Amino acid sequence: MNDIEINKLTEDYKAITVKHDRQEQAKNRVTFLTEFGANVSMIVLAGPTGAGKSTLLHRFAESYLESKRSLMEADPSMIPLVHTVATASGHRAFDWKRLYSDGLRSMSDPFAASRLRKVNQREPASRYLDETRSAALLREQVETQFAIRKTQAWIIDEAQHIVRGGKSGGPTDQLDVLKSVAQTAGVKLILSGTYDLPDYMSSSGQLSRRSEIVSLDRYLFNDAADKSRFANVANALLTHVPKLIVEPKVTNSAVLKLLYVGSVGCVGICKDWIARAYAFALQEDSLTLTLEHLKRARLTDQQLETIFDELSSGEAKFSGGGEGDIDGDLASLISGPKAPKPKPPIAGEAKPERANVPKRRPGHRNPARNPVGMEAAAA
Repeated sequence: MNDIEINKLTEDYKAITVKHDRQEQAKNRVTFLTEFGANVSMIVLAGPTGAGKSTLLHRFAESYLESKRSLMEADPSMIPLVHTVATASGHRAFDWKRLYSDGLRSMSDPFAASRLRKVNQREPASRYLDETRSAALLREQVETQFAIRKTQAWIIDEAQHIVRGGKSGGPTDQLDVLKSVAQTAGVKLILSGTYDLPDYMSSSGQLSRRSEIVSLDRYLFNDAADKSRFANVANALLTHVPKLIVEPKVTNSAVLKLLYVGSVGCVGICKDWIARAYAFALQEDSLTLTLEHLKRARLTDQQLETIFDELSSGEAKFSGGGEGDIDGDLASLISGPKAPKPKPPIAGEAKPERANVPKRRPGHRNPARNPVGMEAAAA
């Protein structure tokens, strides 16, 4: 099988969605707040990387548009929902013009490109703090199109890029711009991103009052009900692998532990992992997806530790507990127990001398420290 065929099969697999409890609960909450959340301008979907936030948003968008089908049939110009991604600009300043242009393109605006070229032909009606003239004009055009298209909600995925890329001021200034856009255009903003976002939303009373936080959590291994739910999801993901016989069985406790630890309880990470293992099997023309394929495709310990550190810190904020209170044994499952850190010296206590290290007279050089490229002097 050639690389093109392998890529096609693995991409088709990654496009598969599996419903599960965590995702359904968060999706239902987002739907309720979008439809009935009075005085809520911004809905923040927060969660760890790989928890499935983007998949949840796609499923929400499908169901939301389906619920508006009759209205859209009666008014073909209506676009109830716009879905974009806040692309990182690579600079300190976030690229607002790119965000607004993407919003226009998402509405299938045939003049989106020309609007960007012509933004300097007039003065904007208003400008926010440090907002460029061209960005202000594009923002006004987005707000106008939202009103014309009767847009009710705007999904912005990877929204942490907005608040991390402020030209000046702090994250509150960037979120105030979004809040003003939502109020001016009469749309609800659904911001999806990392656990940083809830912190930013609580930075002012106005933002706190007009925002709601929805958390998409991972599954916890030390919770029996969660472990059972994760096993069901992992089994469904393996069942959907096409063309191959799947050797690992999630009913095996060792396999379940391997899948959980290697994905840190995040469904998205688990799915991507199985897709990589699937690609390994296809490359070898294997008829079976084996446990060895999964082990080879697993993220490294360092990668998993980094992910775990980030998500445990975010979970601690939501739970109100300490980081060690949340799945505290997972770090040892990832890379094994770590050596204890040396205790700091007690004030006034003499430092122990190094054993077997002969003392040198003052001015006597250390023979082990020869300059680079020079041989030791002959004895």
